[in-house]
Parts: sequence; structure tokens; C-alpha cells
Amino acid sequence: MARLGIYSIQNTNLAYISTRDTMIKVIFFDIYGTLARFDPPVEVLQQQACKALGLHVTTEGIRKGYQLADAFMAKQNAKLPLTNLSASKKADFFIGYEKLILQGAGVSVSNDVTSKLWELASNTPKQLTLYEDVLPTFEKLRGLGIQLGTISNISTNLNRTLAKTNLKSQIDYWLISSETGTTKPDPRIFEMALQRANIEPHQAIHVGDQYLSDVMGAVRVGIRPVLLDRHDLLPKPSECSKIRSIKELINLL
Repeated sequence: MARLGIYSIQNTNLAYISTRDTMIKVIFFDIYGTLARFDPPVEVLQQQACKALGLHVTTEGIRKGYQLADAFMAKQNAKLPLTNLSASKKADFFIGYEKLILQGAGVSVSNDVTSKLWELASNTPKQLTLYEDVLPTFEKLRGLGIQLGTISNISTNLNRTLAKTNLKSQIDYWLISSETGTTKPDPRIFEMALQRANIEPHQAIHVGDQYLSDVMGAVRVGIRPVLLDRHDLLPKPSECSKIRSIKELINLL
């Protein structure tokens, strides 16, 4: 097993393409956490839920917790996608997910309190909004003759919420797990994206905010990955570049 900080991988037979002088034709993006975020932000939703139950957490702590929780979700999707879990198993999963969020914030509570916190935070009305760097970067990439795609594990409900952002109209190749029937890091969703764009792996880049789902998912099919870490909380992986804004992509081409 190879390890790097919080990262661990089982498969060392990787097809990573590291050349920077290859003509890139398409850049694929993860959606949530990469192109779009919740409004109000998840940090605010969690702080409001905690305050309602008499708990105090910081924004930085919640962000650290989400790094742990999202890595936990990526491992679950690699083992058995969340969409395939029974209702009771899914409820248990999200108790574990919320516990990791709280762990990052230095809080430990009972399963009952954890369940109430998750219910409060997840049921608060919210919408998806694009990060400010998305549309300007898309315009620059299109000016370079690069096409754009998505490879995302976003749910059907969030996909409907995305309609208000007009993101889909900006994308040439739209792939989300709720429509393809397979989730990252499964190689099949990346292979579907390559087939739809009619390109070879070395002609693509995939950008995402999750090491297992995005970086290793891309690496295993030979796509060049880029890790997006908007809050600079993750160590730099040995497999790829790490950026804090997608506008930095221009310098990587």
C-alpha cells in the first residue's frame, strides 16, 4: 500500500500520464466542492445546527471535519455506492458522516444528538451556487479551444437544484452518477466520459476536490488529475498538482 499523509491507495499498478506537453482537448470537472457549493455554505449550516443544540463549533473546525467526512464517503462509494444502501444503512452512514464532521471541530456527542444535528443541517433550505472563479475560467479555457465536461457523483436532487445555475449549458459532456449508474472512483464513469468526448486518456484532465474519488479515479484510467483544495487543508499528493482555484488550471496547460 502506498501512503501520503491522509491518503492511502491499494492499487500500485497505475496508468498515470505525467507529461505536460500533451495536447489537452477536454477538461472534466467534479461538481460539488469543485464548481459549486451550497448557499448558505455547509459550515454555516453546521454551525446553526450546533448552536440550536447548545454546541459551539468554528468554521475552520467544520471544514476540517468535512475533509474527514468526505473521505469517508469516497471510501463508501468505492466499496458500495450510497445509492445502493438500504434506508437504515444509509441513516447509519450519515450518523458516521456527521460524527466525522464534529470530530474535526473537536466535538463528541451521542448518536441521538448526532442524528439530530445531521437532520437539522441537511434539511435546512439551501441552493447550489457556482464558485466565482468558474465562469471566467471556463471562458478562458474555451478561448484556448478546450472543451469542458463533468464527472460527478452528484445526486438526482442536487442535479435538479443545479438547473438554476445554468451550469449544464456551459458543459459539452455532462456525466453524473445518478444518470450513468456508476460512481467515482469506478473506472467506468471515467471511461464513459472519454468515450462520449471521443478522446484518449492522455488528452484529458480531471479536476476534483477528493483524493480517492477524483485523483485516484482519474489515475487508474490514465487521465491526468488535478486536486482542487480551496481551503488549503490537504497535503499535496505525489500523483498530481494541487490548486486552490480552478483559474490556476491555465498555468498547468
